[in-house]
Amino acid sequence: QKASYNEYINPNAVKNDFQILITNAFLLGLDVVLAEEKYRLRKEKERIRKLVGELSNDKLLKDFFLGRKDIYLESQELEEQIGLLNNNLKNFKVADDYYDIKIEADKIKRELENIQNQIILYKNQIENIEESRKISPDIKKENIEKIYKEASVIIQEKAIKQLSELEKFYHHITTNREKRLLLQKNELVRKVEDLTNRNETKGKDLNDKLKYLDTHHALDIFVKLTNKLSDLTNKKENITKYHELIEEYRNEKLKIEGDFLNATKETNTYLIEAEEVLKSVMLFFRELSKRFYPKAAAGITVYNNDGDNQIRYNIDAKIEADASDGINNVKIFNYDLTILLKGFAHKINFILHDSRLLDGIDPRQKAELFLILNDLIKPNGKQYILTLNQNQLDDTKKYLKPEEYKSIIENNIILQLKDDSPEEKLLGIQIDMHY
Repeated sequence: QKASYNEYINPNAVKNDFQILITNAFLLGLDVVLAEEKYRLRKEKERIRKLVGELSNDKLLKDFFLGRKDIYLESQELEEQIGLLNNNLKNFKVADDYYDIKIEADKIKRELENIQNQIILYKNQIENIEESRKISPDIKKENIEKIYKEASVIIQEKAIKQLSELEKFYHHITTNREKRLLLQKNELVRKVEDLTNRNETKGKDLNDKLKYLDTHHALDIFVKLTNKLSDLTNKKENITKYHELIEEYRNEKLKIEGDFLNATKETNTYLIEAEEVLKSVMLFFRELSKRFYPKAAAGITVYNNDGDNQIRYNIDAKIEADASDGINNVKIFNYDLTILLKGFAHKINFILHDSRLLDGIDPRQKAELFLILNDLIKPNGKQYILTLNQNQLDDTKKYLKPEEYKSIIENNIILQLKDDSPEEKLLGIQIDMHY
């Protein structure tokens, strides 16, 4: 695929930096355990960071995480509230008939109000009767005579009774009135006494019920208090767990940072000690590059990556001005050949390149490429497979001696493909692909 010829270090065009690193480190003979250790530490660090992030988004814990609340003070406050609730619940007396008693007490209270209003009404009536008794309706004989003299001009004498009889008549009226008022008063007094007795009885009954209600509580209130205690306890436990987790994560973070630092130091020491081991690989790449571009600086470098990432080694194969397609393709060729001939921990004895590899490479460098292959592949017992286009062969031919061209190119052609007939194609038949 075309992407295989973009980067020397990533021929399979994978998108995982660690996988790219571990593959190349393994083939170059680097210590992959150090690379795996940094990868592990970084993943653990990311895991802790993610967990802390999840905790910071919890509604209960967010204020503590942002520093708006002090976790120690909040924990103390909750502990105090839990203690008070526990004491209240220990002394809590549940009354199954709490609400029935309350209804009865409210009813008695209303009855007492009616009784007291009735007593006031009757007492007012008694006072009115007493006031009425103070007012005498009697008419004295002297007054009757005076009235008679004033009325004698218009009242006939035969219609006027004797004054003594009139006086007796008014005395009789007064006596009957007094008797009636006393009877009414006594009746009201009896009613007041009866209502007063009822008021005392009802009042005592109300006091008893209120005392009962004061020392007892309804079951639903008990349940509410129990639920509140449970909520506070859960909140306290969550805050405690959060505090413990944060402390654990902080300690783990410090440990990981320490391990990171130690691993970086260990890698520095390793690269210094392994310099001679890696030198042969690096020099081989440089020697190949010098055959193509004698005046260009070239080589493979391995540096310790001390950044906060998953990558342990910065591996860089470079040929000066390798940004151009031609030089970049030469670098790919040199790196692959270095891995094939000088690499570690593999048993691969061949390598295959597509004709894309030669795109952009100067004809002189193409010729040098074939000379290098001729010098190194057969003597080392390896095999190199390359697909070529005719124009690429034509470009190379004039920069090789006839005997070199024949021994390197012509004598190694396995199959020639043409478009003249189906028999001269790769499969020997015509295949129409319908896409």
